[in-house]
Order: sequence, then C-alpha cells, then structure tokens
Amino acid sequence: MQHTLDLVQADITQSAARIDSAQYAIIEPLLCPDITQWLYEEGTSARSIPLFSDTPYQSLAEEGPLLIELAERTQLISRIKSASQRFSIGCFIQSGLSFEALADLLAECLTINSGQNLALFRFYEPRMLLPLMMVMSTTDKQHFFQGINSFIWFDKQWLSASVANASSPSQHSDVIRWTMTAQQGEAMQQVLTQWQQSTAHSPSVHSG
Repeated sequence: MQHTLDLVQADITQSAARIDSAQYAIIEPLLCPDITQWLYEEGTSARSIPLFSDTPYQSLAEEGPLLIELAERTQLISRIKSASQRFSIGCFIQSGLSFEALADLLAECLTINSGQNLALFRFYEPRMLLPLMMVMSTTDKQHFFQGINSFIWFDKQWLSASVANASSPSQHSDVIRWTMTAQQGEAMQQVLTQWQQSTAHSPSVHSG
C-alpha cells in the first residue's frame, strides 16, 4: 500500500487560521505542566475533564490527557498555541458537541481493535494525526469521530484536517470502534516517515 503526501486529497490544509474558532483542546499535562496554572488563572468557570477517567486507563487519569473547553478564552488559546509550537502537547478541536458529549466520545475513541487485541490509541498526538487522517477513509472518520468537524495541530507547521461535513449531527450516536489493520499500521508509519523527510530541511511555519 503506497501513501503519498497528498494533503489536498486528505482534506488537510496548512494553516493556523482556524485555531481561534476551535472550541476545545486536548492537552497532555505531562508535556505541558503549565496548563494547571493557566486553567487556575482563567478562574472557576474554566472546565477540563481527564479523558482517562471512567475508562480502562483510569489508573493513569491524573497523568493522561485533558479535554479543555476554550469558550473564546483568548489568552488560554494563545498560550496553548505557543506551547504547541515548542512541544507536541496536543491538538485543537472544532465540534458542535457539548463539552460533556465530546468528552464521552473521545473517551470511547481511546480504544481501538488492533489485530486480535484492544489497544490504547493516542489519536490526538500531533505526530499521530497526519498519518491517521491520511490512512482513514472518509467513512471511518465520520463513524469514529462522530460530531467532530476538524482537528488542528502543530507538527513542523500548523495543519488542519476536516473530519465530517457540515450536515453531520450535533450529537453523536454509538461510536463504531475503529479496527486498524496491520496494513494500515504500516501505511501510517510510511506517511510519518515521508512527512519527516519532506520537512527535515524546511523551516517550521508558525502561522498561517
């Protein structure tokens, strides 16, 4: 299976322009220890949910990713954007889902079928998102990420991937657990290698 870096075909754009309209972010606290202080400074109305809570990964909940409601918090968005350009701390999300519904959806997406086993799937990691969006079919994306419009992340430059069309429901139904085949796993690694090679000698783009 050959996968070339045809970002247009995968509906991926090289731009940071959509960040300001993102309603949510997934952040790894271990990679962004300042996030706790930033949320504290935002006040009691700033909401976050540990995505590992009430999942098979409950024991790692305090160390796992946080879903953060941005709600037009300009300073918080700016801080996360700046940190994302230095470390692979997570991604932004555009979605019509409520905060609680999105948290439930993303918690379900953490587990996929991998061969004969269930496996933790950190789909939200910046290095994972590009190969994932390139390999998943449109139908896979719409079933696996029901209610999510797009992901925005930084990996060498700002990238944005559309997931569902405008007619997608604002509430998700039961998520179809994605089964990643060995062939798809190999294709994802191929895309990752191609991306690293293609950007190895290119300057990072911090805005778009």
